[in-house]
Amino acid sequence: MKEGYVLKADAAKHLTPEPITYEAMKRKSEKAAQTALKDAKASILNAAGIGKVEAYCINTVLAELKRKGFSPEQEEYKRISRETARMVIRDRKGIWTRYYTDKEGLKDWLLWKLGLKKETVFDRMKRMGVTGDVLQDMELLTGGKKR
Repeated sequence: MKEGYVLKADAAKHLTPEPITYEAMKRKSEKAAQTALKDAKASILNAAGIGKVEAYCINTVLAELKRKGFSPEQEEYKRISRETARMVIRDRKGIWTRYYTDKEGLKDWLLWKLGLKKETVFDRMKRMGVTGDVLQDMELLTGGKKR
């Protein structure tokens, strides 16, 4: 029934080449152009030392700036852009760890560190693991030590 990974009924389709038409040539050339563009972007980013984690951080901040209505000419936009670059370089190891464990947490942390997102008291309690039960919270905050 099987011939390698190709079923016999489908083998003829894989053995005969696609007819050479204008649409087929156009499809192949567009795909080749897209691949070349993607490779060029990747080589530029790799030469600059920017990987997918750093690109994710930068794109997250740029999307938030755009959402808040900042324009590239504003001083606040420039300040946040510079601070983002410094933070990505300075906290590279922590950012990598957060990226691979919790992307949404990384996004919230980035925006909070840059002052683009204000953390409410309840968000902070949730992040710390505080429940509102006094005895349980005191045990959590003191590390389980009783006095």
